[in-house]
Amino acid sequence: MMPPDNWYEPMIMPVLLTVIGAFIWWLAWLGERGGKTSPWKWIALLFILPALWIGFQTMSHLSDIAYYSAMRSHIKRFILPHYIAFVLPLLALIGALVTHFMPRKGTQVPATE
Repeated sequence: MMPPDNWYEPMIMPVLLTVIGAFIWWLAWLGERGGKTSPWKWIALLFILPALWIGFQTMSHLSDIAYYSAMRSHIKRFILPHYIAFVLPLLALIGALVTHFMPRKGTQVPATE
């Protein structure tokens, strides 16, 4: 595997897929705030999960000694995007799961006696 020519290359696909998936999830979440369910929100995971996989693969390239040593001249500028490529989709997935389990507006929690 050849190291990237530009610092932003490892982030292109994971960030693009994450933004698309997060946008779809956000639109569905806005629709659910009215109390309705939006089953199409799960389409967002078709973008977020591949972004997570691509980001994990990108980050795992850092464990290759030849790949890592080829970036030695600009190590700080090139290492951080590899981690961002994995962490950003992971945060999007966690955020999607958290918002899924949040109570919708208009639903009431039953009172306990």
